[in-house]
Amino acid sequence: MHKELMTSSVPPQIFCKSTLKQHRLKAFALLKDNDPLVRIVEANLLLRIKDFKRDFHKILTLGFRSGALRDFMPQFSKNSNVISGFPLAPIPYTDFVFDEENLPISSEKFDLIISALHLHTVNDLPGSLIQLYDALKPQGLFIGAFLGGETLKEFRTAFLKAEMFLKNGISARFSPQIDIKQGAALLKRAGFKTPISESHSMTFYYETPFDLCSHLKALSETNSLLRRSKGLTTPRLLKEVFQVYESVNDHFPLTFEVIYMTAWRV
Repeated sequence: MHKELMTSSVPPQIFCKSTLKQHRLKAFALLKDNDPLVRIVEANLLLRIKDFKRDFHKILTLGFRSGALRDFMPQFSKNSNVISGFPLAPIPYTDFVFDEENLPISSEKFDLIISALHLHTVNDLPGSLIQLYDALKPQGLFIGAFLGGETLKEFRTAFLKAEMFLKNGISARFSPQIDIKQGAALLKRAGFKTPISESHSMTFYYETPFDLCSHLKALSETNSLLRRSKGLTTPRLLKEVFQVYESVNDHFPLTFEVIYMTAWRV
């Protein structure tokens, strides 16, 4: 076990878990089966398994939101035992609900752990990675994807301009993010060996502000900060946001930076 790597101090509480749960429960009802971001990220994670010429008998997946895993695994291996979990909220395609900071997982149980788009909303990310390390068997593999610092950069900039114009100040609306180098460093800190991190950015274009906001809600990527602004986003503020938003051919661009991480327990 690598609990000695964890400090005795309480990690900073950035996200409100009850709000995250509410957002995720509402989000799944809005999420389309073929959501482009989810589809691309989950497919990329699963394809990475094929790069390793070995069998993974016990597999844990965390955060998958579609049936991609169910469709993929019979083609990959008929002998694999796959358990799937989703953070904080019960949704289809999963076997259990988990808290990223208190994983209900035994030590040295899995050959492979795949994490999809949830680590960027964890309060104690170093502690969570340590628990994932402990859950792997020796020679086990971790593959993960989370949203990086370039995510929502257009929306962030527009909100900054709008709030400075209307309020002469800014509110806590967007999550802090880690970059590709920090991701690799955190894996090493947790005990993983030969960590590899790579960044892949995608930009989606929305016809209306409603389409953009609806997609963020469906992804549960709305404001879940513990110290978020308690006031509602007023129509006046939202109108100003999209007036200063830098559109492209009358469409509203929005970037998602996905950081993929691969590392081993040796």
